[in-house]
This record gives sequence, structure tokens and C-alpha cells, in this order.
Amino acid sequence: MPGHRHPFLALLFGAVQQHGTTDVPLPPGPSLCGFGDAAECERTLRACGMDDIHTCDLARDWDFPSPQDVVPSVLGATARLSPMLALQTPESRPRIEAAITEGARKYSSAGKVGISAPMVRAVSRKG
Repeated sequence: MPGHRHPFLALLFGAVQQHGTTDVPLPPGPSLCGFGDAAECERTLRACGMDDIHTCDLARDWDFPSPQDVVPSVLGATARLSPMLALQTPESRPRIEAAITEGARKYSSAGKVGISAPMVRAVSRKG
């Protein structure tokens, strides 16, 4: 699972690993962090017939009004975490959500929450 390079995903999936399980029957899909690696982006784009590929790392924060807003925001904006949480046991899901909210508190500053979520930007064209 994501580590120090991606504090936002580390917070989310660390809570799932600590209080639930990541071993749930999700539908097939791309690797969670695969496109966070420039080389993987380039391989995938080339396999799709793209060329003139340029990648760069971008610093980005996910901003929230408060720690309590993290879970509802993430559930509406992620394709893998929402079903992963839905497939947790009724006992573990509240503990996971509480751990995410509590973990988000350490990113609070000046009345908001900003959690680092670096990404790779890839630009290409079909030749």
C-alpha cells in the first residue's frame, strides 16, 4: 500500500489495513497506485498507441473544511475506496472511518485540512 510518498493514500489505506481488510472482492481494475509512477504511465500510454509522451510529478493537496469531511468527500470521489469500505464488516467500517477522521486531524491548519497527494501528470498524443 502507499507509503510516505503519498500521505493521503497512506492515511486512507492505513486505516483500512489497521481496522479492516484490503482483501475484499473488488471488480477488476487498474492498480491503485500504478499511474502514480511515471514509467507505468509511459508504458500504458505506449501500449495504447500514444507517443510524444511527457510526464512530470505534481505536488497537490486534497483540501477539506474539517477532518469530519474527509470520509464523505472521499466516498464521493474515489472509484476503489468507496466499494472497499462498503465491503467491510459492519463492525470494522465505523472504526475505519473514525481512524481516517482522527488521522486527518494532524493535517489541520488555519481552519482547514490539507493532505499531500502527489501525482504524475502525463501528456501524450496519438501518432
